[in-house]
Amino acid sequence: MGRQEVGHAASPVHEDRGVFLRLVDACLAGVVFLVPLLMGGRHAVGQLALTVLAVTAALAWSADRLTACRRNGLSASGIPGLTFRDGFPPTLVLLLGVALLLVQTAPLPGWLLTRLAPHTAEILSLWHGGQGGSAWPAAWPCISLAPAETMASLVIFLDYGLLFLVALQRIRRIEDVERLLRWCAASAVVMATFGIVQFVTSNGRFFWFYEHPLAVTSDVAKGSFTNRNHFAQFLALGIGPLVWWLQDALRRKSAPHGRPSGGGRRVASSGSNLQGARTDDDLPAYWAGLMLGIVVFVGLLSLSRGGMAAMALAAVISALVCWRTKVFSGRLLAALGGAAVLIGVSLGIFGLDRVRDRLEDFSAGSLDRLDQSAGRRTIWAAAFSAATDFAPLGAGVGSFVSVYPMYHNALADEDRDATHAESGYLQLFVETGLPGVLLLAAGIALCAWWCVSGLRAGTPSRLRVCAGAIAASLAASAAHSAVDFVWYVPACMAIVALLAAAALRVRGFARDARVAVPATAKRATLVAVRASAQRMMMDAVPATAKRATIGTSLHWAAAILALSVLGVWMIGNRVGPAVAQPYFDRFMVEYLAVNARAAEAFDNDPVDQQTLAGWISLLESAVRCDSNHVAAHLRLVEIHQRLFEKLQQGGVNSMPLRHVSDAAAQQAFPTPDALRTWLSAAVGPHWEHLSLARCHAEQAVALSPLQGRAYLVLSELSFLSGDRGTLAQDCLKQALAVRPLDGAVLLAASQRASLAGDPQGALAYAKLSFQAGQHQRRQGLAALSAGTPDDSLPALIDSILV
Repeated sequence: MGRQEVGHAASPVHEDRGVFLRLVDACLAGVVFLVPLLMGGRHAVGQLALTVLAVTAALAWSADRLTACRRNGLSASGIPGLTFRDGFPPTLVLLLGVALLLVQTAPLPGWLLTRLAPHTAEILSLWHGGQGGSAWPAAWPCISLAPAETMASLVIFLDYGLLFLVALQRIRRIEDVERLLRWCAASAVVMATFGIVQFVTSNGRFFWFYEHPLAVTSDVAKGSFTNRNHFAQFLALGIGPLVWWLQDALRRKSAPHGRPSGGGRRVASSGSNLQGARTDDDLPAYWAGLMLGIVVFVGLLSLSRGGMAAMALAAVISALVCWRTKVFSGRLLAALGGAAVLIGVSLGIFGLDRVRDRLEDFSAGSLDRLDQSAGRRTIWAAAFSAATDFAPLGAGVGSFVSVYPMYHNALADEDRDATHAESGYLQLFVETGLPGVLLLAAGIALCAWWCVSGLRAGTPSRLRVCAGAIAASLAASAAHSAVDFVWYVPACMAIVALLAAAALRVRGFARDARVAVPATAKRATLVAVRASAQRMMMDAVPATAKRATIGTSLHWAAAILALSVLGVWMIGNRVGPAVAQPYFDRFMVEYLAVNARAAEAFDNDPVDQQTLAGWISLLESAVRCDSNHVAAHLRLVEIHQRLFEKLQQGGVNSMPLRHVSDAAAQQAFPTPDALRTWLSAAVGPHWEHLSLARCHAEQAVALSPLQGRAYLVLSELSFLSGDRGTLAQDCLKQALAVRPLDGAVLLAASQRASLAGDPQGALAYAKLSFQAGQHQRRQGLAALSAGTPDDSLPALIDSILV
């Protein structure tokens, strides 16, 4: 009987790889190769692809288990080498993570919400009736301040969980681990090759046809990722597998007839030779070295300092494991030296000076040099302040973009948002609170323990170098996430989930190898005796075996049904955003290109009516496909207001919105129809743009209650609901509570204080507004010039600037 792999029980079902098992492998390969090409999985289409692949893989695996159970009885239902003690801790962590996200989005009674999220109740006083005056329609119902985003994040988290569990069961032999490592290495090579080709031949667009609103491809190498740091992280995840592939190719080349001459004890079991014979996946060593050089070279061209550090960390860990495992031969050292020469020559041709400048930032040893504009430190400080306020259960996964402006207003003047905290640890703290931090620590500890167990003395070298490659990739992810948000990139995290499953399986294989009986004949006899005993038991108790087989079949049938229901919901959650994303991206491209002129126009909007109407059409298509698209609702509010002002200027009665509001508030309209009739006569049919703006503002705050400028619009347009000032005042107070640093909100507060006869308060708010940035300063000057006599304007401006 041949020497076979530890932890692998004979299973003809898995040797013939039926149609369902082939579908599982195809889905896992799609996660590794396809999802990264879809904008790194951050694009909604990439998230949809990830969800479809994860759900399909889980269903295909369950179907394979069901058919195997019916065909082969009880022997096909177990997972060789995987015990309950192995699978329970990570499964528990996954289930607790799902429970946390469900708690964040679940409607809760007011008294419980106040205890679990006290800061939320404090800042949303309008929702909870704490300001007196007008009654808001409903109280805020849940812990998350962006429940739609949290629910979308739950879908992605379930994707990771399904991929982890499927890979955990699919990996039955060490060859399966090695195949996954080859996939990861090959995917990094494909991405690096595409990245350098796109960079050299760039026309500014991704794939030479897709124009992203906020990223171009001509500045640095970034492949299909919109962020160079995420591109470099993806390549860093491939460094460990590439070093493993290189040493494996050299080891096989040096062995006679494709069999290695040593490097770890051989263990007889019921799988294939643990040392491994030559397979069809073997690669010439020089190709492996070339691929490693390409990936490192392109990673350097990304100019991502965090990515460079992550790649270096992965390379060092892989090299140390090879050295400790006695596979760091002269051939491997020569191959690595050849790769280094290739990298140096390539950099000499493509941008050595730029790469040297980025590397010198590390050698300078200065934090100011690494973070010259203090941008990261500013975001980290704001994120830490937010985390302490939302420590009990977090502000909701996906809510950082809404929470951050409460603590800092660095980007508001540029019409941009800080979408992430530039640190996965800090962002997770903000969004999930202390429970999320504890679950993260448990997950990292489990992965570290699995990797260390696979590297223990006495483990065969073939397993140890696999564990080293996995450990290198996981360490690169954990380290890089300290200074970036790589955990929020689905393409990177999906590979981390697969590698984590491989780490757990390698630990099981290593454990079995250390306790295996060395004697081949004795082991073979024991296997034969156990098989004979099992057959005798099956023959002796056919009824019991049959009932157990039926029970197992029902178990897998129930799993298929549950996964089908869950999968329909998960995919349905991602379809709308995937269809809506192209409409919103097209709008943003046009908006950023055309609206730049509006910023220089002081109080005159240079965008014509036709362009505004076209933007409204694009945005309405986006919200029609995805009604939870907060950014699209907010842009519709702005564009409808701009179009109203544009039409109002050419109308019969060209009074500004403020005068329309004052005139409507002075009237006592008995019914809403009477108000609409008056507006149609006094303003014209285009008043309906105000109604639409109000509608979208209400939807925006219903989806995310921290949208300060939406409250401003609700305050300005409160007359449409018959309000005589109470709701307008309360909405303005709520805007100040959630956006105390926003220049537009502060300017509105200044104008409100001036109308209320409070010049000191108006001056104080105006000064704060002028500190919000140049754009806000221009808007403030325009508002002041429109409402202040010419002879008094210089004195007022002097008093503000003092």
